[in-house]
Amino acid sequence: YIPRTPTSARILLLDIETAPGEYYSWSRDPQYLSPEMMIKDWSILCWSAKWLFEPEIMGQTVKPKEAINRTEESILEGIWKLMNEAQIVVTQNGIRFDIKRLETKFIKYGYNPPSSSSNVDTLKVAKERFSFTYNSLEELGRELLGIKDGKIKMNMTDWKMCVTGNQEYLDKMLLYCQNDVAPLLEDVYLRLRPWIKSHPNLNLYTDHGGDVC
Repeated sequence: YIPRTPTSARILLLDIETAPGEYYSWSRDPQYLSPEMMIKDWSILCWSAKWLFEPEIMGQTVKPKEAINRTEESILEGIWKLMNEAQIVVTQNGIRFDIKRLETKFIKYGYNPPSSSSNVDTLKVAKERFSFTYNSLEELGRELLGIKDGKIKMNMTDWKMCVTGNQEYLDKMLLYCQNDVAPLLEDVYLRLRPWIKSHPNLNLYTDHGGDVC
């Protein structure tokens, strides 16, 4: 049972999917890839987000031409506005990946930093607080929630088709991203939350007389 007590804090759950970089290499395991070896840099393919306890799962995917050219300008404003409104941002591995990648693109395209918010990273919590054998979002869903088939199945072909600008695969990537946000990330976060000692104090965001955890 996961308690779902609404709070006035604006808690945003988010996830992104990115296209890998392409490089020339003389080795299948290169130790360093210089800028001269890069064919195309990494880019953001899509984002998905939802407000905690609210039903709508939002998201955007890049246009086919953007996927080919490895650009993502058309989808940044939407996620920037959400992050700017959020008081707490929840991710899986977002401190090292999702948030850093988004902020890299924000500064590149001339955005100001989103307003200050607290970050809760479920991967970091799982590694620091517990000793699960595996800490991926899918495995946490299986261990904590009993979800056996939580993630939509994807393989490298899906990413390869996305960077050719195939709309069908871009749509599939967005659905994959949205599924990670809810139910997986949302329910894993709620299951972990009572155990997160460093979680932001939700009393700071409420205007009623009772206490919240």
